[in-house]
Amino acid sequence: MLAGQRALNILAEDTPSSSKVGGLTTVGAWFATGTFLLAAAVVAHILGGRAGGLLFKLHYALALIAVVIISIGVAVAASQRNAKLQQNHGGHYYVGYVTLGWLWLQAIFGAVLWRAGLQNPDLKTRVGWTHRISAVLLFALLLYLFFTVALQEQPFSEMSAIEDWVVVSAVLVVIYLVLTIVVVLRLPARLKDPKTPTDDTLMNSLF
Repeated sequence: MLAGQRALNILAEDTPSSSKVGGLTTVGAWFATGTFLLAAAVVAHILGGRAGGLLFKLHYALALIAVVIISIGVAVAASQRNAKLQQNHGGHYYVGYVTLGWLWLQAIFGAVLWRAGLQNPDLKTRVGWTHRISAVLLFALLLYLFFTVALQEQPFSEMSAIEDWVVVSAVLVVIYLVLTIVVVLRLPARLKDPKTPTDDTLMNSLF
């Protein structure tokens, strides 16, 4: 009898909605891990001091690993076929794919620029500033994605364990706001004298 009622959806209220299955609980760890690693990569670049140093190499390695992890998260999310996200929050859905593509372009361009700069330092001097401006724009896209979760916009408000992911998203918002401010503050000096600084001190690396 009970099985028959369930088949007829009479007891549908006992069945968890599809929005509560998976959601950020399934893919959130990939996105959080990737974006935290990406932030660490940016910090490594800021504190790198001189080109070719260990922190600069760590920057490129962490950035690539972060983009791969985020890509896995996107693939997992796509496998869930979460049509509700596309229908209820097209902004997050489409900006997410734009951001993923931009992340790959940023990572590839940064690696190529670094390798080319080892052979031709003047090349990095001439075009390196574009990599930083691109990073600021990329941060803006990431902040938008974080805010849509932190503010519990639809359909995230219906997803399981959303309170935990609100906290994670809020922390990422703070981190990337700080990184954006630091990179923007560094831009005028880099545009005026784009050569890589040789002083390894923390304050000179930051400003």
